Amino acid sequence: MTRVSRADRKARANHFLKSGTLERTSKDGKKTVYERKAGTSVWLEADSDVVKNIGKTTFVAVAVTPK
Repeated sequence: MTRVSRADRKARANHFLKSGTLERTSKDGKKTVYERKAGTSVWLEADSDVVKNIGKTTFVAVAVTPK
């Protein structure tokens, strides 16, 4: 099952519980494909990009936003 997420997201830290292959489409239409590995974390600035799981597995992430 492919899920698509589009939201106005605040700056946040994401920690990945399950690995996945994602496609991110920015407002200007630029597409980026990237891998996220289980057990790793990244800091992401605020955005409203469309993020789509294009892999064959379920991708799981936990997002933490500062107050």
